[in-house]
Order: sequence, then structure tokens, then C-alpha cells
Amino acid sequence: MNDDKNEDKTIIFNEKTVIINDKTVLLKTSKANPEKTQNTIDDETKARVTKENLTFKTEAVTASNSNKTIDIGSVINSRFVLEKLLGSGGMGVVYRALDRRKQEANDTDPYIAIKILGEEFKNYPQAFVALQREARKSQSLAHPNIITVYDFDREGDLFYMTMEELDGEPLSSYIKSHPYGVPIAKADKIIRGIAQGLAYAHSKKIIHSDLKPDNIFVSSTGVSKILDFGIARAVTDLSDTETEQDSFDAADLGGLTPTYASAEMFAGEDPHPCDDIYALGLISYELLSGYHPYKRIPAEQLLKKPVSVKKLKGISRAQWLTIHASIEVLKAQRIKSADVFLKKFSGISLTIKVFSLALAISVLALTYSLFLKAPNMGPEIAFEALPKVLQSQITQALSEGTVALKFNDINAALHYFNQAHDLHPKNPDALKGLDAIVTKILTKIKSQQEDEATKGNLALINTLLEYPTLANNEAILAVKKQLEK
Repeated sequence: MNDDKNEDKTIIFNEKTVIINDKTVLLKTSKANPEKTQNTIDDETKARVTKENLTFKTEAVTASNSNKTIDIGSVINSRFVLEKLLGSGGMGVVYRALDRRKQEANDTDPYIAIKILGEEFKNYPQAFVALQREARKSQSLAHPNIITVYDFDREGDLFYMTMEELDGEPLSSYIKSHPYGVPIAKADKIIRGIAQGLAYAHSKKIIHSDLKPDNIFVSSTGVSKILDFGIARAVTDLSDTETEQDSFDAADLGGLTPTYASAEMFAGEDPHPCDDIYALGLISYELLSGYHPYKRIPAEQLLKKPVSVKKLKGISRAQWLTIHASIEVLKAQRIKSADVFLKKFSGISLTIKVFSLALAISVLALTYSLFLKAPNMGPEIAFEALPKVLQSQITQALSEGTVALKFNDINAALHYFNQAHDLHPKNPDALKGLDAIVTKILTKIKSQQEDEATKGNLALINTLLEYPTLANNEAILAVKKQLEK
């Protein structure tokens, strides 16, 4: 069941320790003077600092340096009408809003999400720079598992960012509604989606730095979307001479959620992809079990007093080993990237040269049966004639299949391309994706030179030829002939 917890708030901190709650102390390490890192907070500070003046309230918000109160019904820039509070994150309060400009253009979906910088940041001038950076970086992240950011703008001294509106719920709510965990059949898509989004962001040298269930959205179609790259920072040790530099150092303004932050983040180290992997592992475990593996104990404390983790049931050995390696408190023992996470979670070793027998059989049998039944026929119903909702689902599945194939996640690619084909039989893009999977497998088989690998591949081919739909398949027969030489 869900373990009892304080609300997982992202806390903004600067030169001094600024968070107090019953269980956790959040620390800020100065890069210039690391010896100034504080390990305790005195009673005077405890009396002076409260959660309320450090985090966003969920009621009305006052614009930074402004007397204008923002609440439901407020209109921003004579354009965005705030209709519903969606939540608060590390950098702002988020509302569902009606975009009057879209409404005037008779847009069928005139709603967006809008994030507003609140009064709590008036003492942190760097916050505006951070929000501006968030918008700029997020606009560069075009991926189906990352929220789409539209624009960054201001009205007087009120700063805001507009984003796509999502129909669904935060992953935190989704987990709470499944107190005993989500079956792997459903959780698999969510976990892979998060990992794929992170892999893409990391390829752009962007680290999330505050990944948690509250910052992940599960759409009504089961697609996971990563939100709030509010404290995202370019990976400094991966940047090159062409990487954009500016005068703002994100380390000047930090934010983390103690129960999902890596030990290195507490120590003030430069951001690294494995910071996000630690959070991804915790989230995956929590999604599958209903509870946090470390009972919400911060990594900083786990270094001093380790806690054993209960093995998850109902998942494959590869999936368990991947999650377990992701939540290693010590960075040296942890999975280093989302790309590696995806491959290991799928059971695809970085050094293995032969695809599993069962996977290859299922992929080839499915794909070639589709081609043999209707090799030259297109869909009975044109894509454009399908309902808009169905078109969206098909497009989403095709997009995710393409991303999965790019990262060599064969299981996920098969799942999504097959899903697209189920939604739209004989869809040419779905068939093209499935064909790419088959080509990848056959190419892999043809490249094997070792005797044992050859024997295994020949057994695989002979098994495939037992399928009536594959018995006369020229591609498979050609591979068999080559292996028998």
C-alpha cells in the first residue's frame, strides 16, 4: 500500500538551508565553498523557516512584485482565462486556461496549460532566468513523452509559460489509486515512456533534476508525459565549445525533492543523467508496488544507514535487475543512462549478439503473416476518414514505436507498431515499422559467426518455418540456406 508521506514538494533553495519538515533536511552546497555545506539546522532557523513561505500555496497567487492577485477567473494578457488549478511545481503554479485567440479562430481545442511565476520568488531574481531557461530548453524537446511548451511571455512583472493541456492525471494520483501496485502489463508502457523521454532529453544534454510522480502525467490513453524541466540544466561535463553559454549558473538556484533526489544532488555535484535514473528507478518501483522502496528516506541518509529493498514480484528477472540497479544509492553502482535502462529493462544486453528465440519468432510470425495475407493492399478505410480521436491514437502509437526502434527497444517497438496496426489494419506506416523490426532481426542473425550462435539461429529458423504462413517465406528460407553452408 502507499506509505504515509508528507507531500512531495520541490523546494527552492539558495545560499542557506531553507527547508524544514518532520523528516527531511534539504541542503545547499556552495561550489565555491563546499565546506559550508550544513548538516544540521539550529532551533532558531527551525522557528524562522516554514514550508508555507518556501513553496507554492494552492490558493490564489500574487504576481512577483505586483499587486495583481491571480486566481480562477483571472485573465492573463487579455488572452488566457484561468479556469482550473492543476498544481504547483518547482518553478510555478499551473492552471488550465482558455486561450481566447484559439477560441476566436474556432479551434476545436482552445485550452492550454499556463505556468505562472509566483510571489514566493520575489526574493529570488534568478527564478525568472530559470523559468526563461525552462521554456527555451523545453521548446527544444520535441518528444511524445515530454510535454510540449508553446511560449514564454510576460504581462507587466508577471511572467508565465504556456504549454499543451493534457487529459489525464499526475502519476502520483495514479499510484495512489493503485495502492497495491500496477500490473507490469500496464506499468510497462508508463515506465518505458518515462525512460524514452529521459533518453531523448539526455541526448540533448538536458537533465531534469527533479523527476518525481508529481512531474509525470499519465494521459487518458496511457501515455506518460514528463513535465516541469524547471530546474533542468545542461550537462556541464558533456557540453562542447558550441554549446550556448550564458551568465546564469543554474547552481545559484536549486530545487529538489528529497525522497527522489540522488545522494550526489544533496552533495551539490554537477548534474548527471544518473540523477534522473535514480528517480526513474524509485518511480518504477513505486508504480509496481504501491510504495517507495526506501520508505521515503532521502539518499543522503541512506548513505549513512542503508535500507534493504524488497524484491518485486510479477516482473521478469531483467526488469527487476534493471530497477534494482537504478536505485543504487552509490553513483558508481547505478545505471548511468536512460538508454542503458531501456535496453536492460527489455532484456537486451549491450554485448549480446543474438535476439531471443521467443521474441524473434513472435515478431517474424506476426509481421510476415501480415505481409503474406495482403502484400499489396492498403487499409480498407483511409487514415483521413478515421475519427480524429482514433487518428491521434494511431499517430501516438507510430511515434512511440519509431522512438523505441531508434533506441533498439525491440519489445516496445513491436508493441507500439502492432498497436497501430490493430487500430488501423494494414496501416502502411505500421507495416513499415514492423518490417524494419524484421530486417533488424534478420540482419542480426546473418551477422553471426560463432558456431553456437549459428546453431541457435538455425533452430530459430526451423521453428519459424513450422508456421504455415512462413513456410514458403523467401527471406527466411534464404537465411536458412546461408546458415546451413
